[in-house]
Amino acid sequence: MNDESDIAILSDILDTLVLQPDASQRELAEKNRLSLGMTNALLKRFASKGWIMIKRLSARKVCYALTPEGMKVVAQRTRNYMQRTFALMDNYSRAVFRNIAKAKQAGCTKVILYGRSDIEFLIEHACKCEGLELIIREVTENTVPGKECFCVVSEQSEEKTIAAMVKRGCKTTFELAEMK
Repeated sequence: MNDESDIAILSDILDTLVLQPDASQRELAEKNRLSLGMTNALLKRFASKGWIMIKRLSARKVCYALTPEGMKVVAQRTRNYMQRTFALMDNYSRAVFRNIAKAKQAGCTKVILYGRSDIEFLIEHACKCEGLELIIREVTENTVPGKECFCVVSEQSEEKTIAAMVKRGCKTTFELAEMK
């Protein structure tokens, strides 16, 4: 395993310990879908890295807790994830704005979004900024896109419906956001 997968498992262990502070090694293994042997090896490795403290309470009971260093490692992973997520959101947002602006320049006065979308808020905001009307409609295989409209089919639509709408000239939300 590499450090990234170790840190992901450490984060999962933290989640388990937050909900169940006295979790046994067996419970940690079950909650994190790991074998008992793998959990044992990981806990030892994490302890040697200074990420986890293992304290024997009795002959049969052991307590596990993340050390400040372990918490720091998990926090850094979260920070890195958030930075990547925000950068992607910024890229997608710019792409949506760019494509809506191109549609306006091409003479479109309306944007029709067929189906609900996870990026609907971006499309709506871009339309408002460009002065275009956004219309949200349900989509079926037989839907025919408007001629003076920029048509977008939602990523939440069925694959065959998306394919049919693309053949009729619609863009997908993935194309709109220039997702690769």
